[in-house]
Formats: sequence, structure tokens, C-alpha cells
Amino acid sequence: MSRDYYNRRTGNDIPPPRLTTAEMAAQLAAAYAFVTQQGFLQRAFGYECVDAGSVAGREGSDLRDLLYLHTGIKIVDTVGDFIRDADDVALFTIIEFVHDHVAKPAPGSGRHHTFNGCGWHFDFGSDRFDGDAARAEWRDRVNTFLRHYDSGYALSSAAEVVRVAPSGLAKLVEKGLPAAADMTDQAKVANAVKTFHLGRSNREQRKQAVRDLVDVLEFHRAAVKTHLSKDEGDLFNIANNFALRHHRADQRNDYDDAWLAWLFYVYLSTVHLVMERVHGPAETSFVDAASASPMPNETAPSDDDDIPF
Repeated sequence: MSRDYYNRRTGNDIPPPRLTTAEMAAQLAAAYAFVTQQGFLQRAFGYECVDAGSVAGREGSDLRDLLYLHTGIKIVDTVGDFIRDADDVALFTIIEFVHDHVAKPAPGSGRHHTFNGCGWHFDFGSDRFDGDAARAEWRDRVNTFLRHYDSGYALSSAAEVVRVAPSGLAKLVEKGLPAAADMTDQAKVANAVKTFHLGRSNREQRKQAVRDLVDVLEFHRAAVKTHLSKDEGDLFNIANNFALRHHRADQRNDYDDAWLAWLFYVYLSTVHLVMERVHGPAETSFVDAASASPMPNETAPSDDDDIPF
């Protein structure tokens, strides 16, 4: 639960925290320790028992083995120790991987093995688990610190670490084009949004996202000219003079990432304006139009994890 504490209620705001990679890693290590202690990974990877030894889950007996096969990330020590020293690419990957494999033991499931402090054991073949609840809890837990890392990130319900849209622009990012818009336009815009907000998309990838939006406007330039009057020339001049669409010596390429972000949202809002003037109000989301990743506040469909396995 998040609320405004005394300093914010009384107008004594201080800037929000900005976590370093090491600080974000420490937060993730604590989150991983919590879900491990709660048995959220036992359906997938089983448990260690002082009597029975290593008891496998439905994905095997060692998370590290499957992580290596799926991602190429090799962990030789404990997962917690690895997390504390990892870079953000590995940390984001582990966040997504854990999201895919957590499942919350249902109340009344499992057995508590008291001998030698062995702990709770949950068996994937006989106990009940709730995957949706565990994934939602994992997202909530990691998003409390991801939003404070670098420019702000979040784990979406599609299990993808994405950049967080600036305050007030989330609805624009989530908005789809009118249903009557051409599927090529829908796909280009959806892909641009997904690429720009991809967790660690680099500068060239983000520039390509802006180019995709400019391409949509170029294709509909007659409509742009009709609905924006003299302003349409300025939009294309910016795109052509700031090393976005071409690569020439006389172009500027010294603008910072904040300027690039401003360009992206200007072109995105312009695309929506023109498309809605041409086709009418939007009725779909990007998820419907082009299977793009939902933003963090969207809900993914259930996978029926409330049934026993």
C-alpha cells in the first residue's frame, strides 16, 4: 500500500529516491528471499528436505539450471549472492524469469516438517497453488523499487520490464488507434510504443521508434496538412534535421535523451490526433491491435492455476 506520509502531506516534498544498480539489486535479493521463504517457487523447483533430500518440482530441482538453459545466465553460487553483484540486464532477466515460475501455495496445502527446522514442504503433484496471485504479488513487490531505478521501470503483467511513461502520459501510451486504421499503421505505432518503453532499449532503438511514428505521419501527410495546417512542416523539419530519419553531416545528433523522449510523445500524440480526425475515435488498445505488451496496470488473462497439478 502506498500513501502520502507527513512530509508530503505538509508540502515538504523531497525528490523521489533514485536507486543505484547495487541498491536495486539489494532490493531484488530481499524480494527473492521472501518468495523463496513463502514457498512460491516450490511448485516449479521443489525443495530440500533433511530426510528426503532434493525433492523436484515440475520444472526440476534447481532454478539455476533452467535459468541457464532459457537465458544463458549461469549462476554457480546461490541465487541471492548472484543477484547482489549482477548488472541491471541480469537483474531484469531474473525478475522476468521468477515471474514466470512463482505459484502461491493455497491455504491448507503442504506440510510443516519440524525436524531440524526443515520447514514447509509443498508438492506440485498433490498440493494446490495459485499462479495468478503469486505473479501479482511478485509484480507489486518488485515494482515498489523498479520505479525508483534510473528513469523508472516496471514489470508489466506480460512479465516484461518496461520503462514507465512520464506522469500524465500513461493513457496516451496505452491508447490504441481507431479500429478503422490500417493494420500496417496499427502495427507500426504499437511496435514503436513497445520498443520505446522496452526495459533497456538503447538510443538507436528508441530513435527507430520515433522514426516509425514519423513514417506513419509521412504516409498520411495530406491528412496531416489538412488537420494541422502550417504546423505540419515543422514536424517533418524536426525529424529531418535532428538525425532521426537520415544520416547527414549537417544534422544535429547532440540532443539528450530527454529531448528524444519529448519527440516521441509529440509524434505519438500527433499520430492519434490525425488518425482520429480521419477515422473517428479510437476503440481499441494496442494489445488488441498488435499484441503489444500491456502496460504495468493491465491485467493478464488467468492460466487456471487455481486447479491442482
